[in-house]
Amino acid sequence: MPSSAFSAGLPAVAYVMTALGLCKPEQPPKIDFILSVEKPEWSYQKTSAEMKRELPPMSKQFPVVRGYTHSVTRDKYNISFVHKKNRTTGLQCVWPEKVTVTVSYTAKVYIAKNYPRGGCRDIETRKHELRHVNTDMALLEGGVPKIRAAIEKIMKQPAKSGPVDDAGAGAIRQSLLTRIKDAVSLELKRIEKQRTKRHAAIDSAAEYTRLSRTCGR
Repeated sequence: MPSSAFSAGLPAVAYVMTALGLCKPEQPPKIDFILSVEKPEWSYQKTSAEMKRELPPMSKQFPVVRGYTHSVTRDKYNISFVHKKNRTTGLQCVWPEKVTVTVSYTAKVYIAKNYPRGGCRDIETRKHELRHVNTDMALLEGGVPKIRAAIEKIMKQPAKSGPVDDAGAGAIRQSLLTRIKDAVSLELKRIEKQRTKRHAAIDSAAEYTRLSRTCGR
């Protein structure tokens, strides 16, 4: 978490505020929320038998595994703070200057290499797995407003800004980071619940029956 410290040349009012035990941010922090969604990576390195061994829960439900999608969602946080320190008292005012939250999504799609490229099984399996990827993307994009609103709500709530010593400043920084992480995590968990239901609907028995009828066994 980068921070900038200013300990000299402070306006008299800043010293007065510190001396009185008052710290008021000079301006609201800037909030950046970034959703990074990469195009899926396609792999033909595994056979259907190999994939079946790697996915025991699925192999119990379906006799043949022709493809699967491995997706990863990550969240990253960066908060820069302004520090204004009174050299006489050693105490400082500290408040967030910029909050950047990044949620990234990547997916690797495995298609069985033992089916001819460009054949019915290949084409239909690619379509099926792409539905999973598109579902993930749509849910994340749809969740952006709620995640951003959760962050903005935290930033609007009154928060301690000092005056504090160095340890107190660290506690302020950590407290804000924890609150933001918890809020984003809560929204991502809600998205995950929706994701589980939608993927289950895609992987229905009817869908696999359709694939078998379309392409034959």
